[in-house]
Amino acid sequence: MSSSSSVGNIAPNDGSSSPPASAIVAQAMSGSHVVKIDGYSRTKGLGNGKYIKSETFTIGCHPWCMRYYPDGCVTEDADWISIYLHYSTAPTNAGEVKAEFKISLLDHDRQPVALYSRCSQGFGYQSKFQDFPCSQLRTFSTKDTGWGFGQFIKRKDLEESPYLRDDVFSIRCDVTVSKEIFTEPIPQHVVVPPSNMHHHLGQLLLAGEAADVTFEVGEETFAAHRCILAARSPVFKAELLGPMKEKTATRVLIDDMEARVFKALLHFIYTDSLPAMDEGGAAEIAQHLLVAADRYDMERLKLICEGKLCDHICKSTVATTLALAEQHGCGALKKACFKFLMSPGNLKVVMESDGYEHLRSSCPSVLDELVAKLAP
Repeated sequence: MSSSSSVGNIAPNDGSSSPPASAIVAQAMSGSHVVKIDGYSRTKGLGNGKYIKSETFTIGCHPWCMRYYPDGCVTEDADWISIYLHYSTAPTNAGEVKAEFKISLLDHDRQPVALYSRCSQGFGYQSKFQDFPCSQLRTFSTKDTGWGFGQFIKRKDLEESPYLRDDVFSIRCDVTVSKEIFTEPIPQHVVVPPSNMHHHLGQLLLAGEAADVTFEVGEETFAAHRCILAARSPVFKAELLGPMKEKTATRVLIDDMEARVFKALLHFIYTDSLPAMDEGGAAEIAQHLLVAADRYDMERLKLICEGKLCDHICKSTVATTLALAEQHGCGALKKACFKFLMSPGNLKVVMESDGYEHLRSSCPSVLDELVAKLAP
């Protein structure tokens, strides 16, 4: 919000310069926290009014936690799952904290499900558990306990939905904490738009203009530019600009990679981002791209793929994912797989799968590590 100033010399504005301006700034800090309920069926029967508390997380310099009531918070919510946001300690800044929140059920790509996303815009902390419409403006005070939704989702609806898979579902809480409001002058600077180099390079790849090398991958061909590939990958640099045979070749055969994976690799090289992927095949593409990133020494792409795979660990994929992590030196992914397998229920199912046999034959040492971690 800005306003023209009338202080100082008054002169006609001929359009040659902008008038002085000021801004009223209402600061806010936002963040999110995801709670994964792994073993939902074993949480049922905890009892009405009883909850399981999440780890404490910090947003806006304030400590928060979430409470999950599998059998509802109060008697009238007995058929529902209740979710509440709590302030972990009593607020100390003048006795109150102003904030807003939204709680959402997540799908398997960790995106909010619109039907089960509920918000309380301008909410506060008070002593009773209530649901609040978005129009209410309240604050957290030192005497308050928690806010949220007693009737977040019916247990029956969750159990019949696609969002509960392998006895696992996730919820996310988005919190925005209001800070101090102040005024400040608006500096008159030239507005520089954000970089769009990646768009130009992406168009260059699509058009194939001035391409000087063609890759044959399966039955498909891809035109590219040696200098761009060499700038992004030391392996491509050695292959295309170094003394290797591909230096003078105009066509290069890639015989150990799928065409769709190489296409995604080129997209990342030119745009520094992953292409749009089908929801069902995102994890599989991430596995293949991780192998390609390791092969061409592209660390950022490798870390992006590692992070995506950490979010897609389940009973049907954990064995092959763990083998992949061990073979390509992905420490964070390996740790996430170990954590998943530390659950006896998960481990039993995985040991009966074909993926486990592949893991045992290809990476026997990693099973020794797992056994050592499981030992009392």
